[in-house]
Amino acid sequence: MASMLLWLIILLFAVAAALLWHTVARAGRPRLKPATPLRRDWSEEYAGEISIPHLKPRPGLANPDLPEHYQRDRLVLLAKDPYWLYAYWEVTAARQEEFVAAYGDGAWQISRPVLRVHDVTGIGHFNGLNARSYTDIEIADYTSNWYINVGLPEHDYCVELGRLFPDGRFVMLLRSNIVTTPRAAVSSLTDEEWPPLLEVYKNLQVKTGLGSPLLVEEMFARLVEMQVSSPELQRKPAGD
Repeated sequence: MASMLLWLIILLFAVAAALLWHTVARAGRPRLKPATPLRRDWSEEYAGEISIPHLKPRPGLANPDLPEHYQRDRLVLLAKDPYWLYAYWEVTAARQEEFVAAYGDGAWQISRPVLRVHDVTGIGHFNGLNARSYTDIEIADYTSNWYINVGLPEHDYCVELGRLFPDGRFVMLLRSNIVTTPRAAVSSLTDEEWPPLLEVYKNLQVKTGLGSPLLVEEMFARLVEMQVSSPELQRKPAGD
């Protein structure tokens, strides 16, 4: 009877120790807030649940529109193809003021804007007066670019933008670079140093060790077809 009482006391003591240890362990842990249940209306579909989050652009990194003017006097000429040129330009307000100061008030209004296209083919240094010929193209004041039909491949051109007075005086405002229109046909130059087909074939046979007669004949026939216009094939033997 005494031993049973002793074991009962020991059991109670163990249970009390376990409860005390559990209480102390829980006191040392941070308490977590209960999770708030999400309120969802299943009768509607939200685009935010499936769309990519919108990122706001950083200041200064947006794609700004290119300016219409750069406040720089310039006239640029490009060769579009063998028959056409393309020019674009900008005349600043300062250049207009210089023109008015030199030719008087109202000079800008009574004069007309003109593109003067100079053919300077074969001229080493163009000074504005030594062109082979020139053509005037009347344009509008608000125009800033123009396609020019010259119609002559392999020619050099320079363009001047100016004002034409009623009495025929032309005052240049801007002068372009010089461009050359490309040729309109295939180049007539041929390479006379091509090796003859027979030498190519022999070299190929020595390096690769081709032994099949049928393969050799087929390859040689294809080489002939590919290089029928070779200068070596068309060259006449000496003495003919």
